[in-house]
Amino acid sequence: MQFVLPRSVNIKSKYYPRHFAIVAEAFAALKWHDSVDTVEPGEWAIVVRSPGSRGVSRPTAKQMGIPCAFDLLSAEELDAVRTKGGRILVDFGWEILNPTLEIVTGLSATLAELEIDPSRVVLFHSNQAARQRFNNLWRQTTSAPPPLGLEYPVGLALHVIHQQKKLDAERNEARRLQARHQNEQARRSRLFVSFNGEVRPHRLYIGAALESMGLLERGYFSLVYPKKRVDESFDALRAQSVKWFAKLPRGREFMDAAARLIGRLPIQLDLAALPTGNIEELAWESQDPMYYDDSRFTIVVDTTMFEEECLFVTEKVLKPIMNHSPFMLIGSPGGIDLLRSYGFKTFEPYLRQSDSSDANAILTSALDEVERISKFDEPELAEFSNGVAAICDYNAAHFWNGFPRLLEQQFQACMLSIGPKLSAI
Repeated sequence: MQFVLPRSVNIKSKYYPRHFAIVAEAFAALKWHDSVDTVEPGEWAIVVRSPGSRGVSRPTAKQMGIPCAFDLLSAEELDAVRTKGGRILVDFGWEILNPTLEIVTGLSATLAELEIDPSRVVLFHSNQAARQRFNNLWRQTTSAPPPLGLEYPVGLALHVIHQQKKLDAERNEARRLQARHQNEQARRSRLFVSFNGEVRPHRLYIGAALESMGLLERGYFSLVYPKKRVDESFDALRAQSVKWFAKLPRGREFMDAAARLIGRLPIQLDLAALPTGNIEELAWESQDPMYYDDSRFTIVVDTTMFEEECLFVTEKVLKPIMNHSPFMLIGSPGGIDLLRSYGFKTFEPYLRQSDSSDANAILTSALDEVERISKFDEPELAEFSNGVAAICDYNAAHFWNGFPRLLEQQFQACMLSIGPKLSAI
């Protein structure tokens, strides 16, 4: 399979498909061309970065003031797709494809306007639940065949690739022994640790619930504000939280605690110790292992939770895994099953993980579980930590060894599904 970069996009451009390029370099020997003029007979695709879901629709992109992904291609490149049997691979990076009617109809209209056969378009994205809804909406919109959706855990892969560059068996064994040593020490100063990025409704909710229950100070908890690229006052955030919490279980009960929590923002732990100036480095780096070693378990509050037809697990859950910490995942319904399908284990009966398909039920279950464990005395907490230690060791070993091979196999399977003549991979 041959791949081409658009002439209008250089490696320093924000629309350079860097995430696809990083994964491709790590997991497949793809053949790259600088121009559509040099492609050889056979299967090929020109790779372009989309600025999110809205970037595949000309009408929506114009409304948002962002370029449409297809307008990053020259007339010559678009003509080569039409006449030389090429494809357009749209790289969403580590973002999801949001399969709304607006996005689907806009994409369909854009491809019709450009006279591009939709079956020549490939959407490479991270929403593991998008395909069925996308295809259903597409069939309601047009009789043309739908683009090919390739669902791949890009964020997880980027984190693994970054950490694999630091792979050191001796260091990893020392880290395992240090975590085991902590289990031999009866006491830890905190019950849990929970690293949270920008304010999102479910993250504020979890923090407010813990505050209301008198448990927030028993853990390490971070919540960063203001949100990226958003000029929003604290008063506006307080007003917005009232609307959020009215829809969540026990939300009205936690509103006063939410107001107190907002007054403390930003709540930071060790951001200063991480690389600055690059959000991706912040995402891929692990926090200080001290926070994991000094707490009993990690509460992972993932990026998405209430989005319709969205299954999205991010690198946030991999950080406790690589640090031998038991974790509770609060995120997309189905996320924990997806993680298990990747070969990781959860911690029953010691730490009960919700398998519900309902986001509100996941929230309620998580709070109930934290409250249950908060009532343990020191001998029970020591028993808890010793009980989960073997699973923590297994998960960490799988992160460094089995999981990278699985990601490689999945990426190659994605590439093999693009076209029938991919023996070059």
